[in-house]
Amino acid sequence: MHIRDLADVIRLERRAFGREAWGWAGFLIGFAFGGVFLQAARGDKMLGFVLAQGRRATGETWILNIAVDPDQRNQGIGRTLMLAVEAEAATPRLRLTVRIDNAAARHLYRSLGYEELRLRRGYYGQGRDGMEMEKRITPYDSQQELPYE
Repeated sequence: MHIRDLADVIRLERRAFGREAWGWAGFLIGFAFGGVFLQAARGDKMLGFVLAQGRRATGETWILNIAVDPDQRNQGIGRTLMLAVEAEAATPRLRLTVRIDNAAARHLYRSLGYEELRLRRGYYGQGRDGMEMEKRITPYDSQQELPYE
């Protein structure tokens, strides 16, 4: 993904998360720190994106933000983005925090091998808890085809 894609990222983020969407600053920081920033697209249409940040000192890559266009959900796009992050991660562990009430996302992450580590009370604000999850990864099989590149 390139900085020129940020307007599309912001639009998709707002469609996916409404009032809880990140603003420009969060994504610009992601670019500034050289994280993994990938998009799923079909032609010129952005279907989803993922932003992750590696922390070599702790051996973790944190998935900071992942979103799929609401009209494109349940088509494997989120799974493809997660597999792409695993392919790019330069650390043996991936971590993320997901809203405790986001059953679909938690199911996806568990199906990919993420384990629930701990409840983070108020992580998303007053009364909105998060679940921290982790997956230990093995080197990515570069022969595996990703359907959305």
